[in-house]
Amino acid sequence: MKVLALGKENPNLWTTQESCTGKGWAQDTKPCGALLEVSELDIISRKHKDLSGETDIYFGFKCPICGCFTELNPLNIPLYVRSRAKKQ
Repeated sequence: MKVLALGKENPNLWTTQESCTGKGWAQDTKPCGALLEVSELDIISRKHKDLSGETDIYFGFKCPICGCFTELNPLNIPLYVRSRAKKQ
């Protein structure tokens, strides 16, 4: 067996280009606006329970520059990527 690429260098991983916008999540960090290539290894899932007790799950990434979380539309993320997203 031969290793062809490690982690983030793997060209076969699902990727998308996204901007750091801070969209969708209340936080103290100001988004920097950087354009990033986000891979399936970067996707994070966050749970939020509202006042009625309903739980929503949000998917997104944390910017490596400013640390801001940006929510992504889950319909634009393949199901297999969402199912393996890091929990936060």
